[in-house]
Amino acid sequence: MKTQLAFPMRKFGLIFFATSAFSQTQLYRSDSTYDNFKSDDLKSSISMAGNIIIFNSSDLILKAINKTDYETIWENYVGIRSNTPAYFYKDTFLYATPENQQIRIVQYDMETGSKIRQFPFESILARPYFKNSVMYFTGLRDGGKLIAHDMGTNQTLWENNIGHGVDYAPVYLQTKIITSVDDRNWADIDYNGNIIPKKSQESITMDDKKIRCQTL
Repeated sequence: MKTQLAFPMRKFGLIFFATSAFSQTQLYRSDSTYDNFKSDDLKSSISMAGNIIIFNSSDLILKAINKTDYETIWENYVGIRSNTPAYFYKDTFLYATPENQQIRIVQYDMETGSKIRQFPFESILARPYFKNSVMYFTGLRDGGKLIAHDMGTNQTLWENNIGHGVDYAPVYLQTKIITSVDDRNWADIDYNGNIIPKKSQESITMDDKKIRCQTL
């Protein structure tokens, strides 16, 4: 029998602590409280860039907090609970947001919280890698793909279907990307989306192409 844990009439809030070996000092307590949430409803994350903390909370609010004085800079209702943090790109950040009854990755201005534009994909599973103006990332809800997207033109340059490989963050090296293509095989892809041949005898089919890969 499945047991569901709940926390009735209990309030949750965001608290920052400064720690040492022997004590903790409370630096900040949010003015938001979240009542009567079940355990699986409590989803949130904290990201920091420069002097700004981006906090997404279980009350569907995305909030920017000044790291110096802990004052709220802005807050947006985003209508989604998520454990996925905001990902930063220059003076902006990316966050999944419902748009016209679909989830889309939206680019926000970090200082004002205003929307800049939305991208034609739904998810970024692991922290993306930026090389010049191109973002490389794994999209779980976008067909289980490794994707290269030009941030300047908002155009997808290439994508490779890696299936369950999106569950693992790729390794981004200077000349190639090492990415999982299922639960146990890894392939090398250059930054133009080309599969780099391996000497391994192991092979797997990816996007209807049989490629050699490394088994872990």
